[in-house]
Amino acid sequence: MLGCNNKKQSQFYSYIERNCEFKDNDSCYIDLKDFFRVNYDTMYVFGEYSQLEGVKLISGVQNYENSNIMTPNGFLVEDSYNKIILIKNQEIVFDEDMKIPYLYDDGIEVKRVGVFDGEPYTHYAKMFLTSKFLVVREKNGSSYYYVYRNVLNDGSLIPLDPTYP
Repeated sequence: MLGCNNKKQSQFYSYIERNCEFKDNDSCYIDLKDFFRVNYDTMYVFGEYSQLEGVKLISGVQNYENSNIMTPNGFLVEDSYNKIILIKNQEIVFDEDMKIPYLYDDGIEVKRVGVFDGEPYTHYAKMFLTSKFLVVREKNGSSYYYVYRNVLNDGSLIPLDPTYP
């Protein structure tokens, strides 16, 4: 499953609406394994302008080749998108570019130093230890948006942004 898919993005928000009773409460728990329908160990979310080398260095999957056409500047992930990669037993089982605001705000920051334009460059991503998330609906004027927090299996929050070596 490769590529940028607005349909998958719409399905993601529909999944949240179906599984959360926002009429009664402004938060709920979801399991992304149920949404993605893929069994995985680790989820990485790469921010906009991420590069192929960074995906390889951070995910540990050195034979990763993406069929997407890179942006004119050589970036793998375009403006406003996040690349979601799910890994099981050191193999990529899901790879999708999606616009999911605020998902990148949580997670454990992972960084690796590589090279970009012949200079040392630090690549960043967020790593999520479980597939379970607390979804909080926030109001902004007359519209709503979602904030996501990765949680342990017992529902307790994983500390915000501890840096992973």
